[in-house]
Amino acid sequence: MFDITKTETAAEILAGFEQTFGVVFDRMSWAEDEIRKAQQRHPELADKIYHSFSLLSGDVAECELALNEA
Repeated sequence: MFDITKTETAAEILAGFEQTFGVVFDRMSWAEDEIRKAQQRHPELADKIYHSFSLLSGDVAECELALNEA
């Protein structure tokens, strides 16, 4: 996990955070976009769709992100 024998600069630490959490934020952004699109397609279900964020994760999000990046 952490190597206490290695000294990292602040820039290296921040780069590590960006690398680690960048994927998470990409998935969150994708999920929010999908929710917004679904709400527009189905305004009568907008409230239920708003609460579906936790359903948009895992393999589905990974596949969609891979397709969008290609």
